[in-house]
Amino acid sequence: MLLEAKWLIAPGGKLLSDYSLQVQHRRVVKIEKRRPFLSYKDMGPGAICLGLINCHTHLWLSEGHRLRETQGDFLSWTRDVIQYRGTLSREDILRGIHRGMKESHESGTYILLDIEPMLLDQDTRDYLEGPLIREEKGPWPNVRLPFLEIIGRIPPGPALRFIAKGGKGISFHGPHTVPPITMSHILESLKGRKTLYTIHLAESELELEFLREGKGPWADLMAERGHALDLLGPFGGSSVQRLKEVGLLSPNTILVHCHHLEEGELDLIRERGCFVCLCPRSSLRLHGIVIEIREFLKRGIPICLGTDSLASAPSLSVWDEMRYLLSHYPYLSPGDVFSMATTNAAKALGLEGYTLLGSSLSSLLYLDCQIASADPLASAIFGASHKTIKWLGAQDAL
Repeated sequence: MLLEAKWLIAPGGKLLSDYSLQVQHRRVVKIEKRRPFLSYKDMGPGAICLGLINCHTHLWLSEGHRLRETQGDFLSWTRDVIQYRGTLSREDILRGIHRGMKESHESGTYILLDIEPMLLDQDTRDYLEGPLIREEKGPWPNVRLPFLEIIGRIPPGPALRFIAKGGKGISFHGPHTVPPITMSHILESLKGRKTLYTIHLAESELELEFLREGKGPWADLMAERGHALDLLGPFGGSSVQRLKEVGLLSPNTILVHCHHLEEGELDLIRERGCFVCLCPRSSLRLHGIVIEIREFLKRGIPICLGTDSLASAPSLSVWDEMRYLLSHYPYLSPGDVFSMATTNAAKALGLEGYTLLGSSLSSLLYLDCQIASADPLASAIFGASHKTIKWLGAQDAL
């Protein structure tokens, strides 16, 4: 089958006009300039591209919309999330994940890095093994990469079993919630495996104060939750310094949020080859922060995008994140933000096959919108919506 549209958008934002895709066995085997006298399936004047990549989300919170009411008060929001988590059963969490998968698929996301909470078996009080969704699939072809969230002092066993049973990575919640000894032991236990890591870093002033002084509102919250504060020391340093000491600064690590970083810390992040994942709309809603992206770009630090959760952002659409960036950062080009949601994200997750050539139909979408020749990539970004996104792998798409 020969498939065409007015535009093809390659990962990174390269635009091809009047090109076609040769598809065999539901996979793209060739990309070539359209030739006359051949019969093509013409999708229309819009654009074909790969589904996007969301590098940070908590799908289990997909039914936690009311938590967004505590806008701008991060500590109160955190307390609300803790209380909300205590009301959820395993089935509730699975329902949230499925809802998030469905919304993500409808909004054009193909791959998601999803952080799932660690659950206790109600009978044995031991940690449940393996990802929550392994054999249980929804009707959506998007790919969920489960990362196990570590909070507090946890032995390496659950992390090892999670990875052995299909988990894709480990999410240390933050340097202010996970003892350095826990991070060190898990990193040592997984040494030699191709394990990815992610961690919230320098997200709030509360985090910085706690790591610097060992006291303050965050210390009070951790003590209330039964965490031994001395295990979260030694205090007197920064978030980045803590990650350097435990060996977490590496190309296998995605640092999330990164609101409060000094110039030397940015330089170290670049030197160690880390990726940075920004969640701009969540940052604005929870912290009132408009992230200064220029400092990352100036150093060549690769940026990818996340939506965080429906408890902190109005949608799980990566297209919405891109539109927000283009509307608030005039120095960013459409190619800059498209790379964040495609090539940069693929590199962060080690996805070498994230290309148009060789892609499956289930990973491709058609944007059924008008594309302006003057700025086609911007037109595509602002034209993508639930109404205009059509997955080519759907039964009625072709």
